[in-house]
Amino acid sequence: MKKLAIIIIIIVGVFAGVSTPVLGIAGSADQSKIYYEMGFSFSLQNNPVKAKEYFEKAVGEQGQFSEPARLELFRMTAGTAETLEKVRQQLGQFQDNSIIPLAWKTAMGSLYDAGKKDWALELALEMPYRYPQSKEADDAKLLAAEIFFEKKAFSAALEQLQQLLDAYPSEDSADDAYYFMARIYASPGEYHSPLRARGALSAFLKLESNPNFADSIWKEDVRRLLFELGGLP
Repeated sequence: MKKLAIIIIIIVGVFAGVSTPVLGIAGSADQSKIYYEMGFSFSLQNNPVKAKEYFEKAVGEQGQFSEPARLELFRMTAGTAETLEKVRQQLGQFQDNSIIPLAWKTAMGSLYDAGKKDWALELALEMPYRYPQSKEADDAKLLAAEIFFEKKAFSAALEQLQQLLDAYPSEDSADDAYYFMARIYASPGEYHSPLRARGALSAFLKLESNPNFADSIWKEDVRRLLFELGGLP
């Protein structure tokens, strides 16, 4: 039940099975953890200058929290990159395989939010082929579909959504995919098909028995659109 525009949330506890940081840092043997927690604290205080300072210190320590700190720095700076090649160079600095797909997702979201949607699209199309088993791969498909939709490239958007549903049917972006499909089929134009739109909405409603989709943000919109289309097929 992810929003179509991927919103980058502050990443915590993503490395080596570490849980969400607690700011009781006294006595920690890992200096990178101390610096990371300080950076995280300044992020929560909306102080990006100090946050960046401590995340950079955490990266320099080469400790357990250095990669999460690198990810936070990347989140703060990816959207301001002058070229896509520079973004790729930053992606190449990540060394832990468990965090690399998340770094790609971070880059895509930051670029999208910065208005660099063509760059975001290029990464979104590439990422699922590089890391097809990652939990971020469906996010990439969804973002690609959204950007294609915004470009009115409905065929390409539908292709991405169908690939998402075929490859990741139980991921929590499935409700987004069905709703987005329904919007495309309900829109005027070449792909207008009320029957297919209702079919996508029907598939959405079948997800409601799954706890992962019980709180989907699209539930009310689906019911409204279904009513406008005349109900289930």
